Amino acid sequence: ASESGSLYLWSAAETKVLRCADVGFPVSAVACSNKALTRSAGEDGEDARSHHIAVGGKNGEFAVFDETTLRPIFNTIVSNGAAVEDVKYSPDDRRVAVSTRDASLCIFLVRGKGGRGYVLQSKCEGHSAAVRHLDWSQDSSVLSSDGADYELLYWDARTGRQNLESQMDAEWATWTRVLGFPVMGVWAPGSDGTDVNACDRSPDNEFLVTADDHGGVKLFAYPAVVEDAAHREYRGHSSHVTCVRFSPDGERVITAGGRDRCVFQYRVWPVEAPEPRPPTPEKQWLPLDASGKNYGWRLP
Repeated sequence: ASESGSLYLWSAAETKVLRCADVGFPVSAVACSNKALTRSAGEDGEDARSHHIAVGGKNGEFAVFDETTLRPIFNTIVSNGAAVEDVKYSPDDRRVAVSTRDASLCIFLVRGKGGRGYVLQSKCEGHSAAVRHLDWSQDSSVLSSDGADYELLYWDARTGRQNLESQMDAEWATWTRVLGFPVMGVWAPGSDGTDVNACDRSPDNEFLVTADDHGGVKLFAYPAVVEDAAHREYRGHSSHVTCVRFSPDGERVITAGGRDRCVFQYRVWPVEAPEPRPPTPEKQWLPLDASGKNYGWRLP
């Protein structure tokens, strides 16, 4: 989705657009349901299961579209003039969370016959600045958010109230927050807290990828818990990179550029480990050598 107001469905393998539609407003965030939620007519005319695509707008719009037909299912306004920062479906697809730049965070119930009806369940209040990234726990009971106020907050999914219990042992379905213990090593020395725009953990929990203001896409081992963690950096974007995500199978990384208006696709290739170094010979206590000059600790 783009600020031009268009929604595109791409074939990653063929790198071509399959379908596109005009959503009617500049788009700032997009998310897809984890499983098919509705029945719709497929390309061959037969009924097919279809995912939902939720999009957020630069002026607070929120709408949901059918993946197969790209027809609108639901639309509303979640903020008066403030851009939507992030949209996330819960792992069980019963809820979808929407965060905005004016510190608003809304949770909608995905309900109704065939999942067609979206109902506002609760508004979460606690952040004092833009709510930038969202993640759900694996059991869909807890929602986590980080913000431009440098706070990492947790919310009860059923009530929308702030959860003050320790989440140290919680299992997260995704990790896209740029704050938190598992990602504290992605911040380079001298960072001001805004340099890293987005991050994503791979589906196998082995890697972490980040997008930054300097046009870099960095690959870390997950978790990245040491200061200025070791990484590989990849170039290509000529401007800041606004978003980065692994594909569901973990074989690709997709990045969205800012001013360069580009979408890049990277393949994730396994790297063979280097051969181990030969063992270093150990010095031994040896008797006087044939020259009659050297003895004691030396290499044999």
